[in-house]
Amino acid sequence: MNEKIMSILNQGHTVVCDMDGVIADFNAEKMGIERFATEKGFFKNLSPIVKNLQALKQLISVGVRVKILSASPNIQADKDKLSWLSNHLKELNQSHVILCRNTDNKADFIDEIEGCVLIDDYTENLIKWKTAGGLTIKYLGENDSPIGRHTTHNIPHIESLGEIY
Repeated sequence: MNEKIMSILNQGHTVVCDMDGVIADFNAEKMGIERFATEKGFFKNLSPIVKNLQALKQLISVGVRVKILSASPNIQADKDKLSWLSNHLKELNQSHVILCRNTDNKADFIDEIEGCVLIDDYTENLIKWKTAGGLTIKYLGENDSPIGRHTTHNIPHIESLGEIY
């Protein structure tokens, strides 16, 4: 993995991880885009992406500070996401969960962005984060290409969160 990112992690900085499409399998849901904003329980019932969830648990267990920063469409979705995290990632301190709205810039929700590594599957979030001074890693889901908009912005990519430690 990228030596700069490993150096940051070894210095005790923070891994900030997106939820949907990274640790919760949003992309496996049929018609998910049409359902997510209005269907009660949609986020709560997503299946975990087991390999990535296990990797986050491993990072937490070795003392890496992990935060979840996830965008959602409304308060009901916030409740569903918090429920999902309490069921699947009990190791995470609930004070390390930040929820914002889908149109928000995630970089606006972290006070000390320098030294924070955002892992996200949505390239636009990564570009804004990098522009604000943070480090970025593109998570490639099953349908993503290793060559894309993230490569033109020099954003490294991984296919599993296990690749970062």
